[in-house]
Amino acid sequence: MSGHISKRKQIDLSFLEFVEQLGRPQRQVEPAHEQRDVNALKAVWPGLSRSQQSAVEAEFANARSITVELASPRIEVTGQTAVVTAVRHYSLNTRDGQQLRSDTSTTLTLRHASGGWAIESVSHRPLR
Repeated sequence: MSGHISKRKQIDLSFLEFVEQLGRPQRQVEPAHEQRDVNALKAVWPGLSRSQQSAVEAEFANARSITVELASPRIEVTGQTAVVTAVRHYSLNTRDGQQLRSDTSTTLTLRHASGGWAIESVSHRPLR
């Protein structure tokens, strides 16, 4: 009986480690935005295109502060690919004192590589 419990704990621990590793890019996106750190964002999103990076840099340059929260994530894994859908709550305070807010349905596509999970693409859609 104790062998069965031990084996179950190993299975649960492996699953929890998997979920922890899978969620790492999602959790690193929030502080990368909040610290306005393009290099930190590129570390978890190596596929960030030049035009996307330029847009992010312009947004960071105009921001006094940024707050990002990815809420209620759902994760679907197929082989080496995972799709995370979440509600993104985004708030930006501009240097001239304006406050911009948006809530979107956000989809992150992750790919597993030797270094762990990394963001392959991100898309946002208005909430209905």
